[in-house]
Amino acid sequence: MKAVQDAAAGVTASLPSTPVGDEVLPAGVVAEWDATTGKFLRTIAELDQPLWMGALSHDGTRYVVTDKTYRLMMLSVETGKILWTLDPDGNRYNAMRFSADGKKVATGSNVVKILNCGDGELLSTIPLGTGDYDFSRDGKIVATQSAIYDATSGAPLVELENTGAISFAVAISPDAKLVATGRADGEIWLFAADSGQKLMQLEGHTAMLAEIAFSSDSSQLFSTSVDTTVRLWDVAAGKQLRVLGDHDDQVYHLAVNADASLVASFGISNGVLVWAGDATPPNLTMYGSAGLYPTVAFLDSGREVVAKDAKSIIHVWNARTGQELREFVGHTDDAGHMGGLVVAHPNRPWFATGGAMGEIDIMHTQTGEVVRTIGKHSKRLNDMAFSPHGDRLATAGLDSKIAVWNVETGESIYELDGPRSNLNQVDYSPDEKWIAASLDRTTKIWHAEDGQLFRTIETEPMVDSIAFSPISPADDKSPSQLACGCRNGEILFFDPASGAQLRTLKGRASWIMGLRFSRDGKRLWSMGVDQSLTVWNLETDTELLALRGHRQYFGFDASPDGRTIATASADGTVKLWETEAPSLELLAERRRVDRARRIVNRHYSNGLARQQVVDAILAEHSLDEATRELCLRTARVRAD
Repeated sequence: MKAVQDAAAGVTASLPSTPVGDEVLPAGVVAEWDATTGKFLRTIAELDQPLWMGALSHDGTRYVVTDKTYRLMMLSVETGKILWTLDPDGNRYNAMRFSADGKKVATGSNVVKILNCGDGELLSTIPLGTGDYDFSRDGKIVATQSAIYDATSGAPLVELENTGAISFAVAISPDAKLVATGRADGEIWLFAADSGQKLMQLEGHTAMLAEIAFSSDSSQLFSTSVDTTVRLWDVAAGKQLRVLGDHDDQVYHLAVNADASLVASFGISNGVLVWAGDATPPNLTMYGSAGLYPTVAFLDSGREVVAKDAKSIIHVWNARTGQELREFVGHTDDAGHMGGLVVAHPNRPWFATGGAMGEIDIMHTQTGEVVRTIGKHSKRLNDMAFSPHGDRLATAGLDSKIAVWNVETGESIYELDGPRSNLNQVDYSPDEKWIAASLDRTTKIWHAEDGQLFRTIETEPMVDSIAFSPISPADDKSPSQLACGCRNGEILFFDPASGAQLRTLKGRASWIMGLRFSRDGKRLWSMGVDQSLTVWNLETDTELLALRGHRQYFGFDASPDGRTIATASADGTVKLWETEAPSLELLAERRRVDRARRIVNRHYSNGLARQQVVDAILAEHSLDEATRELCLRTARVRAD
């Protein structure tokens, strides 16, 4: 996967079975995928043996691949035709590289063989031993963990001052000035290509490096490791910029497109994941026992996070450590249906949950007890919103109705007729003066006290999301504004009192599915259909950053202090994004929590019941007492 690829597509060769996005390739298939969406495009070739590894040429026209018998084949990406084949020579391939000009291909085992791409003719051999190697962009030199060689003759040119741990990853910068080696001890060493002198070392990975790749301008370096992470480095400064993503298991391969906007990584458990190179990664990831509904909420002043999964299990996590604290059983009719709304009460230890059949319950955050049963819609709920004081609950459903309920009694106060379509979202203004709801090209605003229609706003683009600002971003003495997220990617701002459009924001997302304001009204979060969450500065009307990490549609919520964003997705994860870097102590605690989760999940995956899992953990002598106690707490919150 190391070859630089076009931003629009990627090519994958399958091992016995390889997950890519939501698909699994059968053995022996070479296929093409859209790298931005994960959509399967076509099958390039179906070969008669499971495939071991492959590499795509820089221009995307050829693919070299070896099968489990170590037969080497060159394929045309356009036609799938085998251009030439080399019979097994007794060596197991551990890496393949194309030169940037497409004239040479290198295959490595205990020696590197430089082959002519046109017919497979052997041009030269280079000693490799254990480790990796790389071609320079012009195809003139090859670097291994210990030296730089002439690619045509195989003669050594420069020795590298590489001592100690073995290097399993090697990369030459596109400008041919640097050689990077990724070592078994987790460090990355950078060398001057002309002298072999060590310039610096990069520290951050906690286990063996698997693959490294430079950006096209040589200024940045991407790395993958068996520590499960993908990381981005500033080469000149010698420091880590960010962790792009975190697989569930070891990550072995890496590919970066030409402008470094997309990074593809291959892990044992997740298969191929594609990351946005400029995205800010999540600080913490929590996992449900099944795919999560795209809705999440903060509880207890932001100290806890709640989400509901596809089995109707409601999960509550510690927002600081990721430790799962409690599980409750929700509406049993919800299992397998899209009906997992959860909305936190503004000032009591309650949350409202909406069922797939239109049911509405208010539950206690600590016990899971249903403290109030509210009436129901005739069809599934789309959205719910508590009034700022928490005495009322507004609900919008697929029956095109908005209902307003008394939270203390559970009785209906009034119903509103919405637009003649399924209602998407509903929201209260911060002064409880208005309720707004929207779908299609009509946004309606009602008086919150009695439900009388106040204003109808017509828009040219279709609107799917709405949110009232707490104050006007420009003047804290001005009234709230109403933001509408549209299907053309625009965010329109209106004065609710006059209906006048005030301004428009347009970002990279093509369809805005959700909106949230910060409490001070200076920030706005917008959720795009492209699985991105954009943070806006409303004082300058500019995008601050993009949050990407989910592979499927998701919902989100902001903590009361605005310092943390939670996102929940059908991919089975809740991700937390923090404005402040966690301390080393907190990072260590999160690692312990994640290790306990993996141990518990391993036992549950064997089909054990909860008590059997507890017994297995008690009998596991390799665990220290602190880890055992954490595993027991994790296992005991799992609902049977």
